Amino acid sequence: MFSLIVSTVGRQEEFERLLESLVNQTYKKFEVIIVDQNESLVDGIVTYFSKQLDLNHQKVSPRNASEARNTGLKFAKYPIVTFPDDDCWYSENVLNDVFCFFSNDASLELLTCKSTNSTQTLSHTKFKKQAGKITKLNSALCGIEFTIFIKKYLILNLNGFDEKIGPGSSFGYGAGEAHDFLLRAVENKCNSLYTPSIVVFHEVPLSNNMDQSNDNKKKLYSYAKGFGFVLRKNHLPTWYMLYFLLRPLMGAFLGLLKGNLLKCKYYFIVLNGRFAGWNSKIE
Repeated sequence: MFSLIVSTVGRQEEFERLLESLVNQTYKKFEVIIVDQNESLVDGIVTYFSKQLDLNHQKVSPRNASEARNTGLKFAKYPIVTFPDDDCWYSENVLNDVFCFFSNDASLELLTCKSTNSTQTLSHTKFKKQAGKITKLNSALCGIEFTIFIKKYLILNLNGFDEKIGPGSSFGYGAGEAHDFLLRAVENKCNSLYTPSIVVFHEVPLSNNMDQSNDNKKKLYSYAKGFGFVLRKNHLPTWYMLYFLLRPLMGAFLGLLKGNLLKCKYYFIVLNGRFAGWNSKIE
């Protein structure tokens, strides 16, 4: 039923944790397509778990995350695909719960859920509290790459993820590929549903980390730039973008008022990145 496409680079312990969580799934009809961008880092892990899971191990040269996911999509043999990160993990009933949603509604084409960290607080983004249909204006609160479960024919019809967007993008759009995909799916009038009742675990990312190292500054800027680009590319209304510019502007102002220069700089980077992405040329 499920093809799980995992792009992995530079991680061992987290990748092993993911596969261990898949071994423990109560629902067993799935395959794991590993798009491996390492030389030999995870070979031993793959060999070990190949005795317990249906694994398809594809070695590729280093590339961006969206391209790697699209590569894995070519090998998917089941009708529903999903894209777990190599550092996320599932509780034992996740695939069974997703299966129930698709079984109860044969017309359902796209299901998304929320993400939390191990302490049950939200990670990566804010999520809607209520279940419901995904729309253009709520799509930013309805999912991220590894919480998307989608019929294979639909993602193929939409040409997968935009390879200009996501980690490793040569265009500087370091995030937003899931949001872009959801917006395109909505535009295609697919039958979609977001549910907060299903949770994928992932630790808190850069968006909650105000460390001002040069690497984090670059990542934060690229993530924000990707977000702005996605809104412009998908023709979201100007007022909508202004709202997402006003929020970091207020955050920077409040940080300055409280004498928290770290917080002020953080939100200023977000503001600049989103504005740069919004003003990027759409090819």
